[in-house]
Amino acid sequence: MVRRTLFWKLLIALVLLTLLLSWIQSRAGLSVVGEFVALVLMATGTSVLLSRYLARPLDRMRRAALAQAAGEANVDWPIPTTREMRALSNAVQTMAINLQEKIRTIEGLLSDQRAIFDSMAEGLLVVDARERLLDANRAAQQMLGIDIQSARGRDMLEVIRNARLADLVRRTLRGSEPIVEGQLMLLGAHERHLQVRGSRLREGAREKGALLVLTDVTRLRQLETLQREFVANASHELKTPVTSIKGFAETLAGEDMEPEQARRFTRIIMRQAEQLGSLIDDLLELTRLEHEENRSALERAPVSIDEIIENAVETCGPEANQKNIRIEREVPPQFVVFAHAVLLQRAVVNLLDNAIKYSPPNTTVRIRAGRTEGEVSIAVIDEGPGIAPEHHARIFERFYRVDKSRSRKLGGTGLGLSIVKHVIEAHGGRVDLESAPGAGSTFTLRFPASPP
Repeated sequence: MVRRTLFWKLLIALVLLTLLLSWIQSRAGLSVVGEFVALVLMATGTSVLLSRYLARPLDRMRRAALAQAAGEANVDWPIPTTREMRALSNAVQTMAINLQEKIRTIEGLLSDQRAIFDSMAEGLLVVDARERLLDANRAAQQMLGIDIQSARGRDMLEVIRNARLADLVRRTLRGSEPIVEGQLMLLGAHERHLQVRGSRLREGAREKGALLVLTDVTRLRQLETLQREFVANASHELKTPVTSIKGFAETLAGEDMEPEQARRFTRIIMRQAEQLGSLIDDLLELTRLEHEENRSALERAPVSIDEIIENAVETCGPEANQKNIRIEREVPPQFVVFAHAVLLQRAVVNLLDNAIKYSPPNTTVRIRAGRTEGEVSIAVIDEGPGIAPEHHARIFERFYRVDKSRSRKLGGTGLGLSIVKHVIEAHGGRVDLESAPGAGSTFTLRFPASPP
């Protein structure tokens, strides 16, 4: 049988107490009552000393356990003198260390889950069975304009004030479908379209709430709208010259007419065919530019701006001469930048061609180039009728024309400025417009002087 230190200490104390009581009886000559009182006092004193002796290591273990629970490092655990207390101290210390490790593991898992939760591009909303908001990730807070710290625990309709979203939450919690899907439109400074997908959260057989996944499809809806508008506009623009060609061709084929009239009809057919060819070329150019933008970055090389502008002036020179328009150039000597030469020249030609078309005869078109803080600027300035401010935001859209009848009369396809915008954005830059009615227009290409 294993000896226990505490047992022997108690036995020794009992023997000493018995001997002390025998000595008192033999020496003091106390009565029975006195002996009883002396015995009670000695037992009480012994109990107090013994309790303090036993409680001291327990108190030290309590303080060490509290320090361990508070997360303190290098906690000094007591080493009691008795074997029983030592075993208890070791067991409590092991339990505390194991619990602390488990807590750290759980905190790490929660931190990782929160990081994943907040880093998702889709918005996530967690609601309980009573339609109260429990949690939302960073994307959902940005989409809905809420702060989860102040919104947590409140009713969904009170927090977001969107009846459609509240209805989707209710259908997810109460409906029979495992997955609920719907569309949501948020009105504000900018209209946003969200695709919502909701599913119930279960713990065994008990339903705890619902999880809603919000996907921002605003850009997709805008692209769909642009695609529909583009198809409608392209169909209309293609139909106009085709109808004209068909009508004059049928007239030529079905009637006898004077040679001069036949030649006039033929010239009209040729002009409409050229317009149709230009339109198709511009559409193909736009498609190619978008493909280049989506596929990879442009391949750039050192390009002389003076040479780019010289080629553009040479291309547009005949039309300028017909209207007696003078083209002035202001280009620094040896001005070289990194760019895609063919595309950049196409952009400058389009701007210069527009300036000549819309400028009255006997005026001047100016081309200025410069560099400021690593940015290249090429400006084309005309003395034309100008563009009203309400048209500035849409002037670079496909097929958008300020004066539709005049643009068609001048042979414009409505795609030139859109091509310019795509070219300069492919270079990582932008197009600025300064114009007012009666004050002419200034189109400025701005892009980095060197590739990123």
